[in-house]
Amino acid sequence: WHILALRRRPALRATAVDISARSIALAAQMAQSLGIGDRIAHLEGDALNVSFDVPFDFATCCFLAEHLEKPQALLPSLARNLKTGGRAFVTAALTAAEIDHIAEFRRESEIVDMAEDAGFRVLGLFSSAPDRVVNGNARFLPRSLAVVLEKRRGEFW
Repeated sequence: WHILALRRRPALRATAVDISARSIALAAQMAQSLGIGDRIAHLEGDALNVSFDVPFDFATCCFLAEHLEKPQALLPSLARNLKTGGRAFVTAALTAAEIDHIAEFRRESEIVDMAEDAGFRVLGLFSSAPDRVVNGNARFLPRSLAVVLEKRRGEFW
């Protein structure tokens, strides 16, 4: 998502964080091949513990929470690195049992609750599900959730 933003907005600069050195190398190579490599810094680090000296205006975090042992720590880390009033675009997989998914979210409200507990308010939310269910007895459909968040400006909205 940050690559799309950088391609659309030439004045933007970005910092990307990933725990995997291999993913960092691939992302840097992709950014370079798209001609935006000079506008993005790639850092190896843990999204739950990363702290920057200067907070950001905007952040993206895509399909990460379901891969974490403690997903409830992700959004507070994101909020800590955003300016007051800063925005975030966050996506998550819901009821999507995959071998590399450690946490399973069943309801959109679980992500919304985590965001509000971290000091965000939800500006927009979109949940997408498949058109049909292979197993007609499925109680929960696998879905993708996207939320646009704003870091709370104070105790009251």
